[in-house]
Amino acid sequence: MKIVSFSATFGHYSPEPVEWLRARGYEVDLHPMGLRTGRDCSAARLADVVGIVAGLDPIGPDIYDLAPRLKVVCMHGAGFHHIDREAATQRGIRVCNAPGGNALAVAEAALGLCFSLARELPRAAGATAAGEWPIMVGGQVSDKTMGIVGLGKIGRTLAKLAGGLGMKLLAATRTQRPEIAGPLGVELTSLEDLLARADFVVLLTPITPETTNLIGERELALMKPTAFLLNLGRGGVVDEQALYRALKDGRPAGAALDVLRDEPSVDTPLRELPSVIITPHLAGYSREALLATGMTTVENLAAVLEGREPPFPVN
Repeated sequence: MKIVSFSATFGHYSPEPVEWLRARGYEVDLHPMGLRTGRDCSAARLADVVGIVAGLDPIGPDIYDLAPRLKVVCMHGAGFHHIDREAATQRGIRVCNAPGGNALAVAEAALGLCFSLARELPRAAGATAAGEWPIMVGGQVSDKTMGIVGLGKIGRTLAKLAGGLGMKLLAATRTQRPEIAGPLGVELTSLEDLLARADFVVLLTPITPETTNLIGERELALMKPTAFLLNLGRGGVVDEQALYRALKDGRPAGAALDVLRDEPSVDTPLRELPSVIITPHLAGYSREALLATGMTTVENLAAVLEGREPPFPVN
C-alpha cells in the first residue's frame, strides 16, 4: 500500500504524520526535501500507488492514467482548485483536503505583514544592513481599519487577532453570515465599500472563476492612497500588472504578497518596488500548522484506503 507525496513540506518538518502512516503498514515515498515542485519527479513511481499527497502542482488525468491503483488524492492544505475532481470522480478516486490546520499560522503571518508594511520594517532592516542609520517614521496598526475578503476559518481567526489589537473590522464574503460576523465584531459589507474604507485589505479567498482577477484596476482605484493590500489567498486573485501600475502611481501605498500568479517564478516587476513585500508562500508554514495539516491529511488517506468515509471529502 504505497503513498507518494508531491508536497514540498509533508513529512519533512513534522514527521509524526508519516510515522503514523508507516505504523499502520503503509509505504510512504516523500518528495525530495528542498524542491518546490514534485509532480514530475514522482510520476515514474506511480504504477503501484494507492494514495497521493498533493502539493501545489496540478494533478489530473495524466497522473491518474499513470496510477491505475490510485484510490485517493489528498491535498496537504485547504486549496484544491488544481486537482481535477471531475476526472477523479469518473475513475472512482476520492479527493480530500485538510482545511483549517494552518489558520492561526496564516492569520499571524497576515498581522506580521501589516506591521511590516506600516513600519517599513524590511526597508529599515536593509538600510542598517547596508551600514546606514536612517530616520524612518511609519504608522501604527492598532487604531486602523482592516478589511478581510473571505471570512472562512483563516478570516475568522484573523478577525479575532486584529480585534484584540483594537482594529475596526470589515468583511466582504460570498456568504454573508451575520451570526458568524457579529460575535467577532465584524461589519459585513460589499467589496467596494470595504476597499474604500479599509486601511489594510487582506485577501484570503481561494481561486475560482469568480475570484480570478477579483482585484484589478477598478478595485485598486477605490482604495485609499494610504492603504495597504495583502494577498495571502492565491496569486490569481490579484491582477498583478494592474497592481504594479497602481503602486507606481502611489495608490495604494504598498502591498504584501505571499502568493504570486506564476509561483514559484518570481519574474514580476513588482519585485522592483520598495513599497512591495513578497514572501514565498510561507504564511501557512509553521511547525505547528504543518503537524496539524499533516495529521488531517493522513487521516483522510487512511479512511479511504480502509473503507471509511474521509473527514474532509471534496468530491
